Amino acid sequence: MSDQHNAHFMGVAGHAAVKTPTLDTMAKDGTYFPNAFCQTAQCCPARYTLFTGRYARSHGCRWNGVKEPLQETTIAEVLKQQGYATATFGKHHMQHSPTEHGFDVVMNMDQYTDFMKQEKMKSWLQQVDQNEGHPLKAVGRTKVDNDHHPAGFWTNNAMDFIQKNANKPFCIWLSYYGPHTPIVCSNPWADMYKASDMQLPPNHGSRINDAPPLYGEEQNRFREMTDLHHQQALAAYAGYVSQIDTNVGRVLDLLKELKLEKNTIVVYTADHGEYASEHIMCTKPTMNLDAVVRVPMIVKFPGVVPRGNVRQELVGSIDLMPTLLDLAGVDIPKQVQGVSMMPLFADNPESWRNVIFSEIGYPGKPRGGRNVMARTHTHKYVHYENG
Repeated sequence: MSDQHNAHFMGVAGHAAVKTPTLDTMAKDGTYFPNAFCQTAQCCPARYTLFTGRYARSHGCRWNGVKEPLQETTIAEVLKQQGYATATFGKHHMQHSPTEHGFDVVMNMDQYTDFMKQEKMKSWLQQVDQNEGHPLKAVGRTKVDNDHHPAGFWTNNAMDFIQKNANKPFCIWLSYYGPHTPIVCSNPWADMYKASDMQLPPNHGSRINDAPPLYGEEQNRFREMTDLHHQQALAAYAGYVSQIDTNVGRVLDLLKELKLEKNTIVVYTADHGEYASEHIMCTKPTMNLDAVVRVPMIVKFPGVVPRGNVRQELVGSIDLMPTLLDLAGVDIPKQVQGVSMMPLFADNPESWRNVIFSEIGYPGKPRGGRNVMARTHTHKYVHYENG
C-alpha cells in the first residue's frame, strides 16, 4: 500500500509518462479495478476502513488525530487467530499501537530513525537537493540510496520477514510513506522525469462556478504555484511512484524465488488519492473529487484471481478485508460492511452495487463539516454540510 497515489499514475492506467513496470505486470497477472474508491480520503480513517471493512461513521474514526478508543476488529486480528504470522512495515498511521491492531511485528518510522542513527547518517529528509522556493517545500532528490530511504528500508525488512516465515501462513502490510508529501525520492528515480516532460492534467485550470466556499478556500492554498511549480512536483511525484514500484517488484521477485508466488495473495492499493495538479490543487483537500477518492487497486492470486482481467465495477477499500478473508477461506465477521469481490473474480457479479460512497469530516465541525459523496459510473452527487 502506498500513501496518496493518484490512480492515473500507473502505466496500466494509461499515464503517458510514468513508468510502473511492476504494477503493470501485476495487472497482467491479476485483476485490475480502474473504478476503485476509498471511503474517506484521509489517512487514518481510510486505513481503519481498509483494516476493518467498515465505514468511518461506523468505526468512529472520521478524521486524522482522533483520540477516542475505537473497539474494532482488524484483518490482522482475525488472521492472527487463524495462526498467521502478522507484521506491518512502514506507515501504519492509526490511533493506537499496531500491536493493538493484531500485528506481532511492527516496523515504522521510529525503527527507520534508529536504523539511520546506527548507520551514522542523516535521514532522507535531511539530505535533500530540492527545488529552491517551491511552495510545497520538500520537492526533489534525497542523497540517500534506496536502502537508506524509508521505501527501501521497509521493503528490506518485509523481505527478511517473508524469508523467516516462508514455512507458515503470513499477513504482511507493507505501507509506503510516499508518494505523499514530502515528495522526495532517491536516484535513479529522482532523475527519471523532467519537469518539462510532465503534462498538466486536462482539468488543471478547472473552475466550478457554483462550488461551495470550501472549494475556493482549498484552491487558494496553492495560489502561489506556477505551472512550472506544478510540473516540478509532478516530476518528483512520478519518480517516487517509480521508486515504490521497484520495491514492490523486489517483494514479488522474492515470492517467486521462494516458490511462494502461487500460494500468496498480493494486493496493491493506496489509502487515498492525490490531486496531482487537478483543479490547480495538490495533496488531498477534502472535496471528494475523483482525484482524491479514486485509488489504484490490483489483486493477484494465481489460479483463483483471473489473469489480465479488468473489472469495471465500482469497488471500494471497504471491500478489501472481506475479499482477503474470503480468498483465504476465513469467515468474514458479521459487522463487516464491505462486500467480498470473489463473485467478480468468478465473473458472476450477480447484483453488484451501482453506487459507491465516500465521506469525510464530522457533523457540525468547521472546514466544511461533513462532506458525503455518492457516485455511479456516470454521475456524482456531493453534499457539503456547510454550504
